[in-house]
Formats: sequence, C-alpha cells, structure tokens
Amino acid sequence: MLIRSPAPTLLLACVALAGCKGDGGVVGPQALDFSGDRSCATGAVGSAALGDTLTVEGWVRSEPDPQYRDNALIAWPGAFALFQDPDGVLYFTGGGDDDAGPSGFGDWMDGSLHHVAAQWGDGESALYLDGERLGINTLAEFGVDPSGSLHLGCWPDRDMVHEGLIDEVRVSGVARYEFDGFDPPEGAFVKDDDTFLLWHLDEGEGDTASDGVAGVQLVLEDVEWVEFSLGGGVGSDEAGR
Repeated sequence: MLIRSPAPTLLLACVALAGCKGDGGVVGPQALDFSGDRSCATGAVGSAALGDTLTVEGWVRSEPDPQYRDNALIAWPGAFALFQDPDGVLYFTGGGDDDAGPSGFGDWMDGSLHHVAAQWGDGESALYLDGERLGINTLAEFGVDPSGSLHLGCWPDRDMVHEGLIDEVRVSGVARYEFDGFDPPEGAFVKDDDTFLLWHLDEGEGDTASDGVAGVQLVLEDVEWVEFSLGGGVGSDEAGR
C-alpha cells in the first residue's frame, strides 16, 4: 500500500511572523519567477542513484496566457521529468526521448496555483494534478541512468522552459500518496528520513537556491525572486506575491 506523507507544517504562522517556511531559516516566504525564454535553474547532482520508489512534487503557477507552451517543472535527464506540452497534456517520464510514462490532460498553465506530483513504486507510476490522478503506467522505469545535472523550470535538451512561479520542490525515496488520489498537502514540505532533495526556494536574493538535504545548489539564470505565499491553496489565483 502506498503511504501518505506526514502532515506538513502550515505556512500561516510563518507569514504572520514574517518568518520562514520549513527549516530554511530565511527572512520570509519567497518563490522563483521564471520568465520563459532562457530561464533555468540547474544543479549538479552527480551520479546519485535513486531507489525503486520515488515521488516528485512541487507547486506551480503559470502566467495566465503564457507565451512558452512547453513547460517543464523539473527534469533530471535519465532519471525523471515532469512537464506539460502545448496541448495541456502532463507527462511524467524517465527523462529520456521516448516520453514513456503516465500522462493525462490537466492544464496547470491557467494562471492558478497547482500542486503537481508524480510517483513510482511497485512497478507502477502515476501522475497527479491537485491530488487527482491523471494517468498510470506499468512499463516505464525511472532513475535508470541519471545525468549529472538536474533542472528546475526548464529542460535544456528539449528546449522546454517555464513561464511563471515555482515553489516548494521535493524529491522523495518513498511513494507518499494514495495511488488513486489524495488531498494535496498544505504549506511547506517537511524534510523527513525519506526526503532525497528539497528546495523551499526562500533565499529571496542571490543567484543560487540551496537544497536542504543533499546540499545541491541550483544556479539561477534569468530567474527572479518574488515574495510569495501559498495563500489560497490549490487552484487559487489568490496566492500572491
């Protein structure tokens, strides 16, 4: 049975106290704003091996009418990729050229805030938007031949970028959610023993963003910091800067 993650801490207290999300120790809630075109955040992850169970998730909000329609949330070539094509179809693939993996229509590029997640375990992979399962697959494999670089908000090999906000990105070595669907988490993700990578994206300045688990630094290109809280939550356009 797939396991639901422990309830994350709520963001409200951090906002009220001008504090931080999660365990980042920063000034206030922030996010990354990708402009499309050359926007990219890239980190050197080396040749770290992933296990046979995996969850990838993050919060994303596009511009209401994005110019760049091939949108990548996260891509680790040879390991996994999570992206949306111009027709509004979401994909969770092994980060190769064949796009093998679960897919389904569930547009995240509508100007509202969305929780995007995908997981793989026990020979099955699934893709979710706001906790609703969009597709499943029993053939694709993940983490087979991970490259040395991971990309957030872009996939340079496929000319994919993101135009809009990305916040709270986590990679876990466990299937965190019920396979058929789940209630999206609230607030910042919590680091636990199953967390492989976690970016709170709260630095608020500079040209790098640090992972709070393995120390992987993302180098930011044509990306801006913006004040941002998860606010109104899933599907909301009230979550603000």
